[in-house]
Amino acid sequence: MLQLDFARPARFPCELSARRQILVINGHPDPRPERFCAALCDAYEDGARRGGWDVRRLDVGSLSLGASDFETDTGQDAAVAKILWARRLTIVYPLWLDQPPEIVRMLFAKVQQRKPRGPGSAPLPVRAVITMEMPAFAHRTLMGEGGEIGRRIAIPGLEVRSPSFIGAVNLIPADERRTWLCRMHTFGMAGR
Repeated sequence: MLQLDFARPARFPCELSARRQILVINGHPDPRPERFCAALCDAYEDGARRGGWDVRRLDVGSLSLGASDFETDTGQDAAVAKILWARRLTIVYPLWLDQPPEIVRMLFAKVQQRKPRGPGSAPLPVRAVITMEMPAFAHRTLMGEGGEIGRRIAIPGLEVRSPSFIGAVNLIPADERRTWLCRMHTFGMAGR
């Protein structure tokens, strides 16, 4: 008679597990762990693992020191492979001049060049969490709610659904930071 241990979840190599593949991307060009972007990624990653997701992590700040180095970076192929592996993406990055950092845009342009074309090549669903020095309400007011925000923060090949903005990131108090970290952990558990 077959006995199953329900205390430990079974891992079967099936299509269901393939759909539970999440890549967490720290899009801050500075890979230091004390950055709030890194802490947000850590919280999401931990939540996703606890939620039973197959999780990988990519810190774009560790890919290279500058955009000119990106073309010859040996880590570039591994980064593109991680992105192509994922079924869902969570990307956290600082908003610079109303756009993602240049290295993030360059990375996803490379992904678009290598991504297979055809019926299954729709844009990846993505949770984007964007930090900025400006208060978030002021940014939304300046950009307008009529879709202009999504067009301005566009990343090639990604379908950004309702980005979350964390404004005045250098000034928010510790309790608000904890609230954001808890929110990211919950999002990770749910794979949202």
